[in-house]
This record gives sequence, C-alpha cells and structure tokens, in this order.
Amino acid sequence: MNTNNFQYQWALETTTIYGMTPEEKAKRYYHNLEIDTLENKHLLVVGYGKGIELPLLKNEGAIITAIDCNKRDIEGIDTLQFDVIQFKPEQQFDYVYAYGVLHHTPDPKAYFMHLADLVKPGGKIFVWMYNRQRNTFLRKFNIFNWKPKNIMWVAKIQAVVTWPFHFIAHLLFNNKKRNLPSLVLRYYDSLCCENQYVYPASFIKKWFEQREMECKIDGEGYLGTKP
Repeated sequence: MNTNNFQYQWALETTTIYGMTPEEKAKRYYHNLEIDTLENKHLLVVGYGKGIELPLLKNEGAIITAIDCNKRDIEGIDTLQFDVIQFKPEQQFDYVYAYGVLHHTPDPKAYFMHLADLVKPGGKIFVWMYNRQRNTFLRKFNIFNWKPKNIMWVAKIQAVVTWPFHFIAHLLFNNKKRNLPSLVLRYYDSLCCENQYVYPASFIKKWFEQREMECKIDGEGYLGTKP
C-alpha cells in the first residue's frame, strides 16, 4: 500500500477530520459499538489516522491501543506502527474498531478474520467499508502512484467542481451536508491507494458468521458480537 499517501492526507485539517470535531468523532464510537461506556474497557483502534478523538476517549476511561500503517504520536495514547495482519498482541480486546480501513488492504477478508480473533468473548468488532467503487474513472490513470501533493491537487479540484452539487442536494433532499475540506479528504482517500475493494453486505456478513459472530448491519457499517 502507498502508506505515505495516507500520512499526507491528515495535514489538510487542523482541529477537525472530515469536518467532524473530536467530540463528534468520539460519539460515533458509542453509537457504532452500541455501548454506553468505555470505562476500563480495552479498545483497539485500527487505522487511527489523525486520532483527534482518542484523548477524549481515554479521558472517558478507555484503555486504548491504536495501530496504523503510519505512526503519529498522540500524547497519552499507546500508538503503534503496524500492518494490521502483522499485529499479534498477547491480549485480546473488549472492542475492535476499524473505520474505513479494510477496503484499502490487500485482502480485506483475511484482515477482518485476523481482527475478529483479537476480540474477547462477549466483545464487539465494528468495521466500515466502502459500499461502492469511488472515482473509478480517475483511478484508471493510476493516480495512487503519483506524489501525494499531486493527488491532493486532483482531490481539491474535484471537490471545488462538485461541492455546489453536494450543497444543492443537501438543500433539496436533506443529504448530509459536507464542507469543502471534508470533500477533499473523501476524494483523496478514494484516489491515494491502489487497493479499493467493495463487497455486498451479504458477503461481508458471512465473514462474521465464519467467526460465529452475530452481525448487525446499519448505515454506518457492520457490528459483530463475539459469543
């Protein structure tokens, strides 16, 4: 994978990520994992990226291990540089959280199976993946092999051109409102990596079943509970 491309991605925003504040990002963990507290719970965050929400989760009692293909130090957080499939800790975790990671890996199913094995009995794993191919036309030009700054320029131009249409869709159809920086990040993410796998929900659900996990699917992703 083009790991340096991901590292370049997080320089666009300073205090937010995809337009979300640290507080908004932190709330999504509770919503997506369907929990009320993280106090004294071991949480594995896979692909933590900028990690702006992690200090808040730690302050709320979570015991956090965060891994990423690029290491970014976050004060008070145990951050590790690992390819997911090579991460083999001695412990298991109450919760494993992998948002926007698996579709960029060389073998999403194998990576999922590895993460599922890191969940404690009674614990949960949440994953979110692309539900459709993105930027298929531009990806034909192998833009992911370009220098990160040039990929970012393509993403910025694309965001400027399409933002008015997103804004109109928000007004007319109440679609999610996106600011310009968040659109840039979305386009950059879809262009910067050679891997972009998409599977139907029924296919991904079978991964959970193979680990004997109950799987719940909603608009945010897939939540599995380990027996």
